Amino acid sequence: MGLLWGRWTRNSSEAAPVVEAEKLEFATAAKKVDNVEDKLARYDALVSAFRRGCTDFNPNICSHERNIIRGQSYTEAQYFYGGRSALKACIEALFACNNELPKRVLDFPCGHGRGARFLRAAFPDAALHVSDIDETGVRFCQEQFGAIGFPSQVDIEAIEFPSNIDLIWCGSLVTHLSEDRTRTLLRKLRNALSDRGVLLFTTHGRAYLRYLSTTTQLMKLR
Repeated sequence: MGLLWGRWTRNSSEAAPVVEAEKLEFATAAKKVDNVEDKLARYDALVSAFRRGCTDFNPNICSHERNIIRGQSYTEAQYFYGGRSALKACIEALFACNNELPKRVLDFPCGHGRGARFLRAAFPDAALHVSDIDETGVRFCQEQFGAIGFPSQVDIEAIEFPSNIDLIWCGSLVTHLSEDRTRTLLRKLRNALSDRGVLLFTTHGRAYLRYLSTTTQLMKLR
């Protein structure tokens, strides 16, 4: 209303309100431009990170994962697609939140680095934390991707997560837990986030409801 009133009095002797209104209008417009430029800069950084993650990743696959690939009859390209999809989801979430490149990243559970290899390549300057109940997977991620490992255990409440994490990827874990354990997990992960931290986790999705409605063979949740 102040800006509108200032324009009404442009030809009157009350010049001061007009000047102040014009200053306000200019400052608001400049701020919008700054915000757009800042968001574009962050977008460019995230796009570059995604491209880097997709091209510069460490392709080494441990023998354990290779046996799984052969046993399930799918290719390395399909194996890497899963990790790349995780990175894509992380990049999109960071952009949606208008966040900068993360300085501290957590992959939990990390397995044998299906996703961690892409997170490391995308964010080479970030501290990459990993954990899994399978200690061989943690060691592999430490050796291959320079990750920082910490112990995991069945008792989620007892896990000591690192703090001030800017990005957490939690893939294919909630789908194996009961509702109570899922609530505990999400609370622990939320508490590990930084002020602007982002947490992503996967679920079965809506398609699984159709499966539940057509079969009595339910997944055993721990």
